Amino acid sequence: MIMKPDELPYHSSAEGSAVKGDGRSTVTHGQDGAKITPIPPNTTSQVSVPVPNPPSNTARLMRAKVECSGSNGGTITQLQVVYGNENILTTSVPDGDVVFEICPDISDILDSEPHDIEVILKLSLPHHNSSIMIQSITLGFGESTLEDIG
Repeated sequence: MIMKPDELPYHSSAEGSAVKGDGRSTVTHGQDGAKITPIPPNTTSQVSVPVPNPPSNTARLMRAKVECSGSNGGTITQLQVVYGNENILTTSVPDGDVVFEICPDISDILDSEPHDIEVILKLSLPHHNSSIMIQSITLGFGESTLEDIG
């Protein structure tokens, strides 16, 4: 599904400063975002990012965009969106070492009221000098009546 960005009425985003680690990696917050590096011998990790709720409680998730960059093999392998304790979307990320955007099919997303939103990113950090820099995460929401244009 491809939608024009200007057709989505609601956007919620979080900067890299909101990134929290799982103890298997080091998260360093800086002016450019959050840099995640491995704690050896770990080569995988996950980070979570709380995202504000959209103003409409009937809005449906339509897009997820992650501004990131990887180095020395560091990459995001999976994106998960959770509302409270409910998994709304889990998808693999084919090119998670550059800025990427996921526009899932509406049938792949659980229909649930958006609240207590958290984005969880699974990371691959295969080398001692691998890293991922996360600048921001933006979720785009729309009403289910928006038309698919792609």
